[in-house]
Amino acid sequence: MSTLFTYGSLSLPEGMKTLTGRDFESAAADAEDFERFLLRGKPYPALVRRDGRKTEGRIYFGVDDDTLGVLDKFEDECYVREEISVTVRGGEVRSLAAAAYVLPQDQSELLSRERWDEEKFRAVYLDNYLRMCDSFYRKYP
Repeated sequence: MSTLFTYGSLSLPEGMKTLTGRDFESAAADAEDFERFLLRGKPYPALVRRDGRKTEGRIYFGVDDDTLGVLDKFEDECYVREEISVTVRGGEVRSLAAAAYVLPQDQSELLSRERWDEEKFRAVYLDNYLRMCDSFYRKYP
């Protein structure tokens, strides 16, 4: 079982459940030395290494290999799943390793300068995103 750090659409528990068909225990978390920007022309962000920056997100616990395989198929091919260090917020603050989908430095031309905005994503894109996740789940249960 793995932990997974998410920082965009997958950090919304309803998106994760629709995509995987599972509820995972989760908590708010931060990725130190990473920053999040929208991919050009897309409503989804990418996580890139940036010293001294911090990105808020959500960590999911107990993510099995089958679920990671589904997420690998779902995520855009520009991302690489790698292990990063995150700090879990709330209650007992602790640091731990988690898988995350990160944009490699040599792909940084894919980034815009725009920040991902959860409220805007929910208002404008969430319904279509959940339909897409449901369709994907039905294809790769």
